[in-house]
Amino acid sequence: KMNINKRFGLNKTIVLLFFIYFMQGVIHNLGHPVTPKLVEDFGISDYYFGLYFASMSLGLLLGSPLWGYLGDHKDKRLFIGVGLVLYSFGQYMFAYIGNENWMILFRFLSGFFVSASITLLMSHLLEHTKLAQRKVILGWYQAMFLIGTSLGYYLGGVLPTLSLYQMYFLADDLRGVFFIQAFLNLFHALFIVVFIGKTKRVSK
Repeated sequence: KMNINKRFGLNKTIVLLFFIYFMQGVIHNLGHPVTPKLVEDFGISDYYFGLYFASMSLGLLLGSPLWGYLGDHKDKRLFIGVGLVLYSFGQYMFAYIGNENWMILFRFLSGFFVSASITLLMSHLLEHTKLAQRKVILGWYQAMFLIGTSLGYYLGGVLPTLSLYQMYFLADDLRGVFFIQAFLNLFHALFIVVFIGKTKRVSK
């Protein structure tokens, strides 16, 4: 009988990272489907919606090289944990600050800090993947994230319609989706720090 794990280069760490990246796809995309309506409800001009996504992308661009450098020289778990906690803060403040210009800043910070987990989880995966299987493993890794992303978009749109949501938030108060996202992301950060194990460091 063929050993599937051996055939595809899987090990416990890789399977765990697949699960982590799937959950990251779910949690980090809960807010996206309600963002346009949130901006509209605040009475903010439509063009700000583009600014919010652009500022987050800029944060990702600037943050990724920095976190990559730091992760090469220290235990990645520290930076992944810090990045995700501050991402939760950025997402919460984006929804609750109530000022269109401050929202640009917090969206930027969300992108900057979430780039830590995006960059360093990928690095951690490569450290535990044999060279011959990397193309396949990376393909599955991205597939897990995309499946999670799709589920996150769906759940983010459905959440405000659920009676359980409406027990704690007004049905038309979409900020609650971001509160839930930030809360879940803290548990996501804790799970990663506890379970992914110590990461490798670049030799000096």
